[in-house]
This record gives sequence, structure tokens and C-alpha cells, in this order.
Amino acid sequence: MTTGSSFLELVSVQKSFGQTLVVKDFSLTVEKGEFISFLGPSGCGKTTLLRMIAGFETTSAGAIRMAGVDVTGKPPRERQIGMVFQAYALFPAMNVFDNIAFGLKIAKWNRRQIADRVAEMLSLTQLEGLSHRFPFELSGGQQQRVALARALALRPQILLLDEPLSALDAKIRVSLREEIRQLQRKLGLTTIFVTHDQEEALSMSDRIVVLDKGRAEQIATPHQLYNAPASPFIAEFVGKLNRLTMVRGAPHTGELDFDGLKVTANSSLHGGHEGARLIFGLRPEAIAFGEGPAGANRLSAIVEDVDFLGSILRLKLRVGNEILFMDQFNNRRNLIPERQAQVEVYFMPEDLMLLDESAGTA
Repeated sequence: MTTGSSFLELVSVQKSFGQTLVVKDFSLTVEKGEFISFLGPSGCGKTTLLRMIAGFETTSAGAIRMAGVDVTGKPPRERQIGMVFQAYALFPAMNVFDNIAFGLKIAKWNRRQIADRVAEMLSLTQLEGLSHRFPFELSGGQQQRVALARALALRPQILLLDEPLSALDAKIRVSLREEIRQLQRKLGLTTIFVTHDQEEALSMSDRIVVLDKGRAEQIATPHQLYNAPASPFIAEFVGKLNRLTMVRGAPHTGELDFDGLKVTANSSLHGGHEGARLIFGLRPEAIAFGEGPAGANRLSAIVEDVDFLGSILRLKLRVGNEILFMDQFNNRRNLIPERQAQVEVYFMPEDLMLLDESAGTA
């Protein structure tokens, strides 16, 4: 990623369909060469935002600038964007060569230039030897590579990807997302990627925009987003999360009551009135077996169930009347606890994330 060069700007952008406001006062600055993901549930406005950047949807308010130029009212052909759709949108009656060459022919490149550029794109997207095949003769991953090659052929300033991997099986998705990221870095291409898949967004992005009901809830790096979520919605939407309801103890201490057990939170949670009900988040991987170091919160638990997730074991633990999920790496040398076994676990005070301190008094 190239830093310090603002390349794409969305300023107070809004979009209404009739009386329904689907994108609300959205602002974002993207650096040249940055990979940004729009992440959120269905209907949050992420695809509408992408289509406004592309020029396929008009803005109801606000401005869009590319490389300092206001493109808010410009049609797609004047924005120098490349777009890859979820459904590939390949021309079924054209072979791979002609699909990739389509935009070049519209732009009136000469025959030699087209042949050279298509050959370059075939090499770049690992499609050599497939130029004479038709879309129905290709796998889903190959079809998506053709769509990507076609989008890149005209050397766009910005690449827009609208859930391009959602129609592929899991193994191909992982492989292709790595290829897309490597290609994007190689070309230094400013990219906006729309997805509802948290793992895709976390693994591919320089920054992630989490959207909910047309608003940007948080714009942050994957590390910041996961470890320091700005709202309860983000904490629960991104990754697995335990919700713990606790009662605050004496003021100006970090003491809490968790179903009759004493728990300590970090110093930033000190204060407040005694007896207040607070809701905390705790990631499953923050819980571990044993007593832990000094200052750890220690709990006795009953193993209710164990889910084998390949590299991860997810344990369902009962602590008093509460259920906690705990993740640990699968290690064939470790014994897997049996159901109904009693275990000792711990987590550190700083791993508790305050989600809601307006839950009232106990």
C-alpha cells in the first residue's frame, strides 16, 4: 500500500430509493494502492455504495472524487474503473480472448495492441492456453479469473469487486482471494471489495469499513477492528464472541460479579455505581486451560460439548448458569476433554471488552 496520497474520496454521500434512505452521510478517504473492504450484513448498503463509486447509481447527496477530480455526475465510462461482479457477467457467446478484449475493442485499440494486452492479462491471471475456450467450458474459478482479466485490461484507476468469490466453493475461494490480493499488490491498484464474509475481509484488507443500516459503524485495520471494536454490533458481527452479564462491585475498583464468581476487569473500567449491570464481550481464544499468571481470572467449568473445526477445537463450557465458548488450537498430542469433565480455565482482565454499561441495576 502506498501511503500519504489521497486518491478516492467520498464526502457525505447519501442514497435514497423513494422514501428509504439506504446510505446515510457516508464519508471515506482511500489512499492510492489501498485495499478497502466494505463488510456488513445483507441490506446494509455496501453494494449500493460500490455502484455509486462506479457510476451505476447516482448519489442523492454528497460528492465522489477520484484523484482530485469530482466524478459525482460522470457516467461509468469516464471514471476509469474496472468492476468484477458476483455472477461473472461474461458473454456466453464469446471465448476467453474476446471476453477480455471486449473493452479494448470498444476503446478502439488496434489489433496488435489488443493481442498483446490480452496475452498479458492471460499470463497475469494464470489463464494461458485457455483463450479459445468458452465460459461454459471453464470452472467457476477460471470464469472469475476471466472477469478479473477483463476488468484489468483497460488499466483502470480503481478496481471494484462486488462479492466476486461468493459463488465459489470454499477451497477455491481461499486460493482465489490470495491470488487477487497478490495481484492487487503487484499492480499497486486501488481496490474496493464488497463482502459479507468476515474471514475474507480480515485476511485481504488494509482497512475494513463495517456498515450497518447504511452507516459506517467503524473504519479500521483488521487488527483494530477485531481487537478494539467500536460498538457492540461490531464486536458481535466480527468473529465469535461470548457475552457476559456482570454486576459492578465497589466503586473505583475493577471488581465484578459473574454469576456469583468474582472477576476483575482492567483499569479503564474502574468507577461507576455499585450494583450496575454491565455486558462484556470475551473472545473464545482469550480463554485457556490452567490457572494462568498472577492477576488472571480463574473459573471452574464443565465441558458441555466439543466441536472439531480442523485446526481449532471449540469447547462449550458451563460456568454456573452461564455458557462460554473457548477456542484452542488442535494439537494431536493434547488430550481432548471429555463431555461433562470438570476443567479449570482462565482469562486476563484486559481481554474483557465492555459492550454495554446501560443495562440498569441488578
